[in-house]
Amino acid sequence: MPQLTRLESELRKLARELIRDGRLPDQAPERAWAGAGSGKPCALCGETVPASDVEYEVDIGTEKGRRTLHFHFGCHAAWQLECLRADFTAHADAKAPARPGMTRSKRNPTQNERALLPRRRWVLAPSS
Repeated sequence: MPQLTRLESELRKLARELIRDGRLPDQAPERAWAGAGSGKPCALCGETVPASDVEYEVDIGTEKGRRTLHFHFGCHAAWQLECLRADFTAHADAKAPARPGMTRSKRNPTQNERALLPRRRWVLAPSS
């Protein structure tokens, strides 16, 4: 299975579950470091990150202190995408609550939601 397909179908779903359960934070840290794998388990998939792979390392603060997370390249990308999704969803929900009796999909999209909608590209012909 190509990595991008796995990222979309498996890793992002797993990231959502771990964020929902509180096992991963829902906000990406301000900084991350990349280097050779350390042989430690990935915070997302649980498999070790061998020295032959790139490892992303992030420090996060928790109620119990600081914690270091290690990720494969693809796992880190999936987690970051889900953090952005969670942040966007929370922001959109806070800005534009749904009207009573309407489902979220039937109300008008907010400005932030419109930014994520596909855009049409218009080609302007030179004026004569």
